[in-house]
Amino acid sequence: MVVSSLTTTDRKNIGHLCPITSFGFFLIAVPTGVTFLVQHWLDAEGHKGDRR
Repeated sequence: MVVSSLTTTDRKNIGHLCPITSFGFFLIAVPTGVTFLVQHWLDAEGHKGDRR
C-alpha cells in the first residue's frame, strides 16, 4: 500500500498526499527550530559578561 501510494499518478491520491507530506515536514521542522533556538539561548547566556 505504501509503495503504490508513493508511486501513484492518480490526482486524487496525490491530493491526499500533499497535506500529509506538508504535515510531515512540519513535524520535522518544529523540533529542529526549537533545538536551534535553545542552542542560541544557551550560547548567548554563556557570553553575557564577555565583551569582544
